[in-house]
Amino acid sequence: MDDFKNTDTQEGGGGVDDFRDTEFGGGSGGSNGAPCDIFNQDCPILPVHLKCTVDDIWDDIPRCRPVTDNPDQVGVPCSELGDNDGDSCDVDGLCLDGLCREMHIDGVSCNHNEISHMYTSGVRLCEEKCDPLYAGECGSGKHCTSTDSSPDGIFSCYVTDNLNLGSFGKGCVSSHQCQEGAICLQSNTVPNGYCDNGLTHCCVPLCDIDQGDSFCHSETGASTCCMTIYNNSTPPGLEHIGACVLSF
Repeated sequence: MDDFKNTDTQEGGGGVDDFRDTEFGGGSGGSNGAPCDIFNQDCPILPVHLKCTVDDIWDDIPRCRPVTDNPDQVGVPCSELGDNDGDSCDVDGLCLDGLCREMHIDGVSCNHNEISHMYTSGVRLCEEKCDPLYAGECGSGKHCTSTDSSPDGIFSCYVTDNLNLGSFGKGCVSSHQCQEGAICLQSNTVPNGYCDNGLTHCCVPLCDIDQGDSFCHSETGASTCCMTIYNNSTPPGLEHIGACVLSF
């Protein structure tokens, strides 16, 4: 089903993802406020212990910021310090919505039920895996979307509080930009006119293969079927995930 693959860039694979800038950080570490490399955490620890972090996970350049005394650990409440001073989390944490989230940095392995998920600032967070057809599984402020960091087509929870998510038929360059239950596909996989204004890619409904084609017929037209989004092996537990696309 090569023509139906979403457009997210994936490690070890091709794809187009203008949503993701590959030039992140790029610093060699330095004083407070200097650009740095989040994965390698190359900020100095003497005379002041600094960590590489961002103030805005959506649009920021990673910079060295002080690690607070008695820093908060992953999974516990935290605070953003303001004035571009970072947050109260330890080196491996990023404060989001009042909680220290685990960053995927050198020396950190995500748990078996998580996957490394990249945000537009270059930060990778260990995010829980999810089923995109199980509404609300990710909780408030997140939605279940296909990852840009795995060639396996795994879905994970993604922080979306500040994103204007596209509904079915709206334009996209990444599945991150589509509402929960949709995936970004090429417009030639759906009926003519389904994508707004003749766009090359748009948000296409996901569907449950086990429930047949009726949902697709009602959402995208009778010419579509619920077909798997996977080309080869399917991740365990996601065998039922399909997209409403034309039957070729």
